[in-house]
Amino acid sequence: MGWLDGSYSTYRDGKFISVGTIDEVCDQIKEMVMSARESRDHAISELASLKEEKWKDNELQAMKTKLDQMKEDYWRGFPISAEEAAAIRSWEDKHWTNQHQAPTTEKRLAKMGAIGGSFSYEFIPTSIGTSGLICCNTCRNKARAKAYEELYTIAKDNPKFRLADRIRELEKEYDAVFQFQELS
Repeated sequence: MGWLDGSYSTYRDGKFISVGTIDEVCDQIKEMVMSARESRDHAISELASLKEEKWKDNELQAMKTKLDQMKEDYWRGFPISAEEAAAIRSWEDKHWTNQHQAPTTEKRLAKMGAIGGSFSYEFIPTSIGTSGLICCNTCRNKARAKAYEELYTIAKDNPKFRLADRIRELEKEYDAVFQFQELS
């Protein structure tokens, strides 16, 4: 044995170590290189699978959904949900028809003028949430004017007359206010 048969051996830390022939050592090195290449190729294929179109499509679809939702919120102009927007439109239609005798768009446009402004939105932030109101400016102004008129004629003789309460009563009578967001 030893260098005559082509094998290599040595002593290390007082122990005999036999490595084998040069061909055996080269074969072991080749196997290690092949194993490292297979690991590298597997890692590359896994990385490629993460970047596949399907993964990209799922991510892009989720981002598009979020973007569409944000656009809808933006175009409504206020922080209101789609359900609240539908309830507001329903109330506006009933209000136009019942209070202003304007069931069609043409009649509504004739009553509101060139720049709109028929309705006002009010958001009342509190520590437990935000409440939202939509108010018909025409009816609200009528309710307030009538309440002030009553104030001047009735309040002189009636010290218990409460203007704010009367305004609220008249706003209900005129259906001037619709609460579309309520505190939970």
